[in-house]
Amino acid sequence: MRPDLQLARIWDDLKLAPPTEAEYDLAEWNLRLAQNLPGSENLDISRLLDKLDGWVERVRRDTERLYYRFLADPADYQFSQGYFCVLVLITVLERDLGVRYNPDRVKDPKFQDPHCVDPDFSDSRDLFIHGILDGPGGTCSSMPVLYTSVGRRLGYPMKLVAAPEHLFSRWDDPQGKFNGVPDVFNIDASGHGFANPPDEHYREWPREWTEEERRQDWYLRSFSPTDEFASFLTKRATCLEDNAAATRRSSASTGRTNSRRTSGTTGTRRGCNDGSRRTIGGGSSSSRNWNSNANGGGASSGGHKSRQ
Repeated sequence: MRPDLQLARIWDDLKLAPPTEAEYDLAEWNLRLAQNLPGSENLDISRLLDKLDGWVERVRRDTERLYYRFLADPADYQFSQGYFCVLVLITVLERDLGVRYNPDRVKDPKFQDPHCVDPDFSDSRDLFIHGILDGPGGTCSSMPVLYTSVGRRLGYPMKLVAAPEHLFSRWDDPQGKFNGVPDVFNIDASGHGFANPPDEHYREWPREWTEEERRQDWYLRSFSPTDEFASFLTKRATCLEDNAAATRRSSASTGRTNSRRTSGTTGTRRGCNDGSRRTIGGGSSSSRNWNSNANGGGASSGGHKSRQ
């Protein structure tokens, strides 16, 4: 079937029309493109978006309440208001609201292998954010989407970025539109806590790039809405492909290896925990209660803008 007819069939199956940029919402379209996949049988998009909005308000309140910490010691947050905001966002979502990497995937040897490019994504909850909002947890494929969705609802200039076999977020504000101060840094938070490695880190990790990948203009650039939408279609195809492959293996019992993609839209568990990570209360969940000293202070009006 011609590619354009295949795409038209997807829209027909989902009863959707491609979004315009004005109506595009990262979380909503991630959930929409998870419809009718294995693992999304009880998907209630409106309910999950309401839940996400509740999480956003929790992050907003705690960011404003803890802002005095940034004012008191900006050096502890790399003199970056964006860094502080992201640190609170990640801490609240993980420590207070239970966002986590899917525990079953932590135990999955294919997700532990840094050289594996063929993990099983037959369950859509490992690819789309409903696995975090209403399921066992996320993966490197879905957690950056959730963090970026929450950030955008708070007015943060956050984008998605791909590296080979990995997806992460970026605070992308080179013009300083958020608070008048130009600021760009990576956000890797698919394990525990938050790390901000430079781009060079991803040229060697989770694996070294091939020569062809070095020539391409895909990795390490911030996604446009079109790129994001295309990546969700790729995830959808991945889920369907893995289910079809499982059916073929079950029927033929040949154990034949299936040819796979290396699109950079998914990641390995080992990669998600690479490097030093931080939450606002310290380096690990066993550190002191990060709320214990939060007793005042508010955000500056220019620094915390809500999306209308």
